[in-house]
Amino acid sequence: MGRNSKFSQKFKLRIAQEYLEGNESSLTLAKKYGCGDHNVRRWVAQYRSQGEAAFKQRLRNQVYTKEFKHMVDEEYGIGGYQNVL
Repeated sequence: MGRNSKFSQKFKLRIAQEYLEGNESSLTLAKKYGCGDHNVRRWVAQYRSQGEAAFKQRLRNQVYTKEFKHMVDEEYGIGGYQNVL
């Protein structure tokens, strides 16, 4: 089962659409509805790229194959944390 969102699908959709109407900034909407302006900008970007489907509740978290996990482990071993420390 997926994580529960703090904000509903309808809430995100309403804010994204309100922003795109062009009457208010992301900061104004964030203050008006009690959320972060970074959330507003992210919801608008998601809505622009995926439409209403961006806010559909997912029934479970992303599942990755063993091969993909191994590839990620290899990438981190080659250039990830070793070069940072």
